[in-house]
Amino acid sequence: LPGLELRTTVSGGKETESLEVITVGEAGCAQVRVLHWTAGRPAELTGDQTRYSYDNLTGSSGLELDGDGNIISMEEYYPYGGTAVLTARSQTGADYKTVRYSGKERDATGLYYYGYRYYQPWAGRWLGADPAGTADGLNLFRMVRNNPVTLIDSNGLLSTGQEARKLVGEAFVHPLHMPVFERISLEENLSMSVREAGIYTISALGEGAAAKGHNILEKTIKPGSLKAIYSDNAESILGQAKRSGFVGRVGQWDASGVRGIYAHNRLGGEDLAYPVSLENTFANELVNAWIKFKIITPYTGDYDMHDIIKFSHGKGHVPMAESNEERGVKDLINKGIAKVDPSRPFEYTAMNVIRHGPQVNFVPYMWEHEHDKVVKDNGYLGVVARPGPFPVAMVHQGEWTVFDNSKELFNFYKSTNTPLPEHWSQDFVDRGKGMVATPRHAELLDKRRNMH
Repeated sequence: LPGLELRTTVSGGKETESLEVITVGEAGCAQVRVLHWTAGRPAELTGDQTRYSYDNLTGSSGLELDGDGNIISMEEYYPYGGTAVLTARSQTGADYKTVRYSGKERDATGLYYYGYRYYQPWAGRWLGADPAGTADGLNLFRMVRNNPVTLIDSNGLLSTGQEARKLVGEAFVHPLHMPVFERISLEENLSMSVREAGIYTISALGEGAAAKGHNILEKTIKPGSLKAIYSDNAESILGQAKRSGFVGRVGQWDASGVRGIYAHNRLGGEDLAYPVSLENTFANELVNAWIKFKIITPYTGDYDMHDIIKFSHGKGHVPMAESNEERGVKDLINKGIAKVDPSRPFEYTAMNVIRHGPQVNFVPYMWEHEHDKVVKDNGYLGVVARPGPFPVAMVHQGEWTVFDNSKELFNFYKSTNTPLPEHWSQDFVDRGKGMVATPRHAELLDKRRNMH
């Protein structure tokens, strides 16, 4: 059962203690734990013991209080997790403090258990090699890249903390908007994730570009997309695009390259493509004047939400596609950003940074709301139906973590007591031409095709 630990001590073949530890409250790494002995309760204790633990900025348990608010123990740590100072009201109080550095349990061997591997605080190194191999460097045993002051590892695989937050601000969410996500995650008990937007989209959003919806499917103008069309001339074209202010904006493309940019016409309330040239920047003077005087606002990408998880009573769930709960989260984000970013009033849809539901709900949304298209296409577009592409940045209880693969993401679902959606909990069936379906949907689609 979640939040219940059973501890048994055996000496000489005889059980000397039987202890039940129940976590009745949790916020971040701060916990309320009740210790209940069915056998072998220490003599100085007269009944069950309630312990309130308070964490520090790195998630380590520093202060413990009893049910009357009296101090049980206080502990301070060296950067790599060794105990610098531990004071306790009694030896018994110290002995039953198990949750310590980084909010993890230290067992009788002195090792900390992180889920994927054990950690040795006296050495500042993991006991086992990194299960992800060399993904985080050639040293498979180092702790948080030898930087425990600004980085935290939640499970033996991931780095979170200030460095993760810096990465998010560079490539996932504009720094001005990040506190909105963090505040909502804390106040509404939510976890939210977004896919990587890229530095050019983040820069364009910071410059006041509109955020495209699903009605515009073209790519943004950036080095990768230019290289694919212009080949050896891409660097020169990129320079022209920068001088025209079009980098990070959504282009209108044909086989020869960029022929226009997509923008929202404020007067007409329309999304249109406006002709531009990356070879002859003088031809862009009229479009640039319209942009300058805010007659049109060029589009860039939006924040592609990947997950929304709502928590209640110690369990998480994914809101249903197009439900009031899902729309409410999108509105919270857009309204929150409107308050800190005056260029993005909530009522002006083109300026909302969240334009659609999370990718986790793509399959149920299509099955429920665009069923005819699923039947016509013989399934779902695989690259959207499956999780990813990665990396994905998740904010949980005000803290950011970057997941590099589906294994890390699914472990987060498990660690937060959130059931995986049905379509992600099993392998998709390949339907050909990049289309997939869940086993259940594949069977229903085949039956329908056979009937017709």
